[in-house]
Amino acid sequence: MSGFLPELTQALLLEVALAAPERAVPAWYEFRAVRGEVGLTGIDPASSHLLAMISRRLETLAHDGWEVPKIKGVHRKSLTKNLMLEHRVKPELERLRAAGVDFVVAGPMGLLRRVFPDPGARYVSAFDVLVKPGDAARAVAALTASGAFRARSPEDPARRAAIVDFSVLESDDELELVVHTAFLPESFTAGGDDAPVWARTVTGPAGGLADARLLGPEDALVYAAVHGAVWTVHGFVDWALDLAGLVRTYAIDWDLVVSEAARYHVGIPLGATLGVLLSRGVEVPTEVLRRLVALPKSAAERDYFEVKFRRPPLDLATLWADWRFRVAPGKGPLAAALGFPAFVEERLGLPGPRATAGLFLGALKAQVTPERPAGR
Repeated sequence: MSGFLPELTQALLLEVALAAPERAVPAWYEFRAVRGEVGLTGIDPASSHLLAMISRRLETLAHDGWEVPKIKGVHRKSLTKNLMLEHRVKPELERLRAAGVDFVVAGPMGLLRRVFPDPGARYVSAFDVLVKPGDAARAVAALTASGAFRARSPEDPARRAAIVDFSVLESDDELELVVHTAFLPESFTAGGDDAPVWARTVTGPAGGLADARLLGPEDALVYAAVHGAVWTVHGFVDWALDLAGLVRTYAIDWDLVVSEAARYHVGIPLGATLGVLLSRGVEVPTEVLRRLVALPKSAAERDYFEVKFRRPPLDLATLWADWRFRVAPGKGPLAAALGFPAFVEERLGLPGPRATAGLFLGALKAQVTPERPAGR
């Protein structure tokens, strides 16, 4: 179960960003040695995101100034993008309010003004809002009314929300706004009671609003940990920055964190991500990790997260794990197989059964076609 773990350069940059100076400085020089003469040229996107965080940290550490102008450039780009995202999303959130839709700003944008003194330190690539399932259609209608955002593909929001827990909206300049109808769409059990999460929400600045509704600290921590571990593309580890910021800003109620991990059956990803933090010097109680490990876990739950950790989020094996273990656990094998194509359609935003069939045929062909030698 290592798909979400940081690679070498990311691990070193996390050490620079999060560890005490006596660990951060050696990690910086090791990172420099690993990169060698190429410097930051061609650095992977996941590591590039972390450079935004360490830009200000380097100002407090003793180092030789290697590649600092480029690192400051990454920070400026992150700051500009975040401010633009806030500016673009604010009127859409105001439309949600005008439509009478109750919503929570979740994800990194819900933390940007709470745990990051520098809004350019956390590179934000999407904007998440949580709404109640019955409000999904009204929420999507309000957010697409101005034309600034559109659904990724034509869809029935009510039907989609009943199947896949979220809708993705996007703009012409590649900004993403994700409407969630479940607090933890990656949890092992679907249809959990999110009412306690809504009851614990707080008010604060987010998305250009001074009084946005936000997840409580413990719920924000669980959200960042589970979403970060399970919905990971190309090894991005920005979630570690979110978790560290929460742990260091708030007096976390760890009993509540463990009880919610048990209620949502997310002890496996939560324990794994918090373990990464502890290894980077972030103050996570070891007793909490022991309690998460000790939570009851079925064989199906272990199999589910084994797939989710190792495969890309939209891989067919991952989608089957979502459907079989989470969305349709009570269905027999035949009923589950018959319902799976519709789930894939909605999850990927495909236009219909023909496109779904093409996806399956393409995947089958890739598995059965022998690899040919290059040049033939």
